Amino acid sequence: MTVVVSFRVDEKLKQKMEEMKHINWSEVVREAIAGVIAREDVL
Repeated sequence: MTVVVSFRVDEKLKQKMEEMKHINWSEVVREAIAGVIAREDVL
């Protein structure tokens, strides 16, 4: 099961994200969160 999580970014960052339509931003966020959790679990 998946859930929706939202977050805020500033307008300049959002504009840059929109310019890079070839990037799957949802996947980038999922990988970043998973990386932080993996690093924290090691501590």
